[in-house]
Amino acid sequence: MRIDEAQPTTTGRLRRSPWLMTLRDSDNALRRLSEIASDIDIADVRIVHAKIDVTIEVGDSEIVVPVTVRPPRMLSMRDHSHERLILDMLEENDIRRTGRSDPLAVAAE
Repeated sequence: MRIDEAQPTTTGRLRRSPWLMTLRDSDNALRRLSEIASDIDIADVRIVHAKIDVTIEVGDSEIVVPVTVRPPRMLSMRDHSHERLILDMLEENDIRRTGRSDPLAVAAE
C-alpha cells in the first residue's frame, strides 16, 4: 500500500504531497500503518494504491490473483476469469462500493 497527503486544489488538480510512504504487509497494511506510525491519522491520508493478492480455491488447488486498487475508481487485475468473485469479496470488505442504481441518487451526485 502506498499513501501520501495529496489533496485536490480548488481547480481540481492534485496538490502533491511532500512525503510518500510504502507499506508492505502480508496480512493487513492498514493495521501495520497504525502500529509503526501511530501519529498518522488514516482519515487524513490518501491511499495512492493498494495491491492485494486474492487467493481463490479451485478444486484441490489455489489461484493467486494480484489486484491493484487505485482510489477512487480504478481496479485492475490480469486474470479476469474470477472477476465477479473478486469484486464481491472487495464489496464485502468495504474496499469497493457499488454505485447507486437509483436515477434520482445518480442525478443528485
